[in-house]
Amino acid sequence: MTKIPENMMMEDDDNALFARMKRVLIPAMIFSVGLGFFLGGMGAGVVFLQKYDATFGAMAACAVTSAFGALIIVLTFRKWPTLRIGEPDTPRTRRVALIMMALIAIACVISLMFVSPEDGNARTQLFSNGPLSSNAALAAMLLWAIGIPLITFFARRNADEVDMEYQRLGESMAIHFFSVVAPVWWIGWRGGFLPQPDVMIVFLATLVVMATTNYVRRAM
Repeated sequence: MTKIPENMMMEDDDNALFARMKRVLIPAMIFSVGLGFFLGGMGAGVVFLQKYDATFGAMAACAVTSAFGALIIVLTFRKWPTLRIGEPDTPRTRRVALIMMALIAIACVISLMFVSPEDGNARTQLFSNGPLSSNAALAAMLLWAIGIPLITFFARRNADEVDMEYQRLGESMAIHFFSVVAPVWWIGWRGGFLPQPDVMIVFLATLVVMATTNYVRRAM
């Protein structure tokens, strides 16, 4: 019996891992792009109407942008009703896809709230610690505080035992990461070794650890 070289087996495992991750990432990324065009076009139209002289050409461009985004969203959902390549089309998998779409939508809407027009150009303050307008901050706070708990609740209601196992592993790795990084950064700052801690950097890094653990565990 021919023995398969160990390096070939490892390469096959890596290819399988990458292929399984693509099943989830590709539809989600395409849907995110479509939603970004759709919401971006609508948001730009509102800004033009409120702060600038809205010409027919500008509003038409905004409408075309939103329509293009809507077309991407519809085609994505028709191509992958479960938002995963090769996933069986069942009522549960469709509900999970809707939950994922809702999460992406909340992220896109909140991101657009950080975009402010300046001198006719759009500037994002998403990666800044500068002040925000009171209305945008309040809307983003309420959307996150209400939307995320609801999505989490419905996601757990539609999760089976295998999904719950993956989620628990990702959450466990994330809390271990946070419990190491946050105190070390805070103590290092107080000792003069590190810059002032940024809670959003730690938050985003924790989410990355949790999501990466979930994806890798699912693909194994």
